[in-house]
This record gives sequence, structure tokens and C-alpha cells, in this order.
Amino acid sequence: MEESEFALSAGGEAWNSFDHYIQRVLILLFTFKANTDAVQGLRALAPQDVSDHSENAESLKGPDEALQYSMCIVAAWGAFEAYVEDVCKGAMALDPSILDNKQIKNLSIKVSDFFASASVKLDIVFRAIKASIDTRDISERYRRILTYVDLDVELSDPYDQRFIDSYKVRNVWAHSAGRADAKFVKEAASLGFEIGDEVQLTAEGTVDYIASLYVYAALTYNRLRTKVGLPGIRMESDEFIERLKPKTVSTVVEVMNLIRSFGKDSTINDEGSEPDTSLTASDDLPESQAPLSEEAPPVQTTSPDSAAAPEL
Repeated sequence: MEESEFALSAGGEAWNSFDHYIQRVLILLFTFKANTDAVQGLRALAPQDVSDHSENAESLKGPDEALQYSMCIVAAWGAFEAYVEDVCKGAMALDPSILDNKQIKNLSIKVSDFFASASVKLDIVFRAIKASIDTRDISERYRRILTYVDLDVELSDPYDQRFIDSYKVRNVWAHSAGRADAKFVKEAASLGFEIGDEVQLTAEGTVDYIASLYVYAALTYNRLRTKVGLPGIRMESDEFIERLKPKTVSTVVEVMNLIRSFGKDSTINDEGSEPDTSLTASDDLPESQAPLSEEAPPVQTTSPDSAAAPEL
């Protein structure tokens, strides 16, 4: 299958939509971070008598960081769930023989449903797949769903644990307004919250959570590309995470630098070799990306070892 043809397939469109949406979520996250840094800077510069005045103090209070970052996690999870559904349907559309799989034949699907239109049939089959999964383990749940369409992959640490934690954080914010309840404290004990605590989030931690979803999706996408004879997208984990970290983001220009740098990591491997769908944090880093232009200084990072973002 040609690249252009695959891009227009349901599987290709599933990835393109997910990739684009996650980049927009990250723009929003970095904007939140920039606003927070700006307010903290104003607070530090304000004279003591001004910053202590009730009205001025309220104006310098700053945004609700935890709420803002939780919105990004909730949005990213919604996109991931939609991606999994769409890529599974895409896999079945590209390889109809999947529908003859014994596992799928054993699902609770009416025989007449297999004679429905293609889109309706795939929707029915996917809903039956989801209904057949009875585990509460989120990692195992998605592994089983993807196994039905031969897109199951191994998500290694630290991504696997961050994937699990991000789901718990998403739920506590979506269902309990961010307040840790007994269930959350028990199931997410490693996060260190007590009952009644507001589950605090940082920009860096939120990026880690979103990155785990992105990496999981990228691995399944690579698996699908391999099945149709195409090379996979190149994902080097250390640089991927480092480039997403909001370091000293303080302007929209710097936000866009980071996002464009992030997009560069999702380039197609032009070497023609079969992609390795495993991903570990010890992968070699690629050479620095070429700058986008020479008109603005590059984003400054707090560590000399961090991957430099391209210039805007």
C-alpha cells in the first residue's frame, strides 16, 4: 500500500486526528504554564504593600494550575479512547479477514449484523469487543481490545505506569472534582495522596501522562503500518519526553517552538526498514533537528543535556 493511500484510510486518519489533537492539547498546556509563570513573575515584582492589598492580591493570585492541567489530561484521554476505537475499525477495514477470527465469531453479535453496511458492521463489532472485556485493569483492558485486531503492543516502563496513573488522575478529576476519595487513595497509593486532598498536578507531570498515551497510540499505529508494508514513525523516547517538557516557556513563540519540535519527532522513517514497535527509555537520541528559521532565538532549557527545540 502506498503512503498516500494509507493516509486516507480509516487507520491513517485515526492517527492523523489523534496526533493533531494532542499537539493542540499541548499548546493549551504550555499556554497554561506560560500564564502561570507570568503571574508568578508579577507577584514577585509587585511591591509588598501592593501585593498585600486584598484587591491586588486577588488579581495576582494566578490560575488554578491543577484544574487547568487536569483539563488537558481529560482531553487527552478522550482523544486516546476515540483513537483506539477508530484504529481498531481501521484495522478491520484494511484486513476484513480479522472478522473471521474465532474470537470475534464468539462475540455476542447477530449473524445478520455481519451483512450490514461496512461502517455499521465495524461499529457493532467494536462495541461487542468492548462489551466482552470484563477487567477493571485499564492496561489489561486496552491490551485485550487491541488483541482482537492484532494491534496489541508492549508498553514498557515508565510509560506503562504513567498510563495507569494518568487514567486514575483523569477519573478523580472527572468524577470527584479532583478530590482524592478512598478508592483513589487505595488504587493510586504510590502517588501519595490522602482522602480529601486535592490531586495536584504540575506541567511536567501532565506532559509525562499525556506522553504515555501518545507513545501507546504510536506503537499501535506502527503495528498497523507494518501490517500493510509501510515503515513506522520514528519515536525516540528520551528526546520525545524532553522536548515536551515546558522548561522556560513564557511566550507564544516559545510554545510554538516546542510544538513544532514535538511534531518533528513523528516523522516517517525513510530507511525502509521494518519498525521496532518496542519502546524503551534507553533508545539513542537522534541528531538535533534543523531550525525552522533564523529570525528568533531558540527556546532556552534549564539543562544543557536537554534536546534543543528548533527556532521559529
